[in-house]
Amino acid sequence: DATDWLKKTPDANKKVFYLAPYITLFLNIDPNDTARSGGLWGMNSQRPDLNMPHGSIMIWDSHYGPNEGKIKLDTLLKNPNLTLLHRFDPVEKFSVIGGMDYGIWIFRKK
Repeated sequence: DATDWLKKTPDANKKVFYLAPYITLFLNIDPNDTARSGGLWGMNSQRPDLNMPHGSIMIWDSHYGPNEGKIKLDTLLKNPNLTLLHRFDPVEKFSVIGGMDYGIWIFRKK
């Protein structure tokens, strides 16, 4: 749902930062194309926006984001350089590592 939504927005062709490995498959982006695709691995956990070009998109999910990426949702929500575009929650809730309910949040760097 998240990638289908993104494909219908004006941000569809922006560079996308993500951790979930299926994102590039659903967006039909070459994961090796650094002009369109970037990982959250190694980003500054307190200021991930520092590594993002203006206008780029971050697809953060509650499994990979805090666990593999070490980036907390609260950090993103409080970041004045990021705008929350949309949030997706599954129909049936389930918890991920760390006890958070699974969800996907899409942000744009201002």
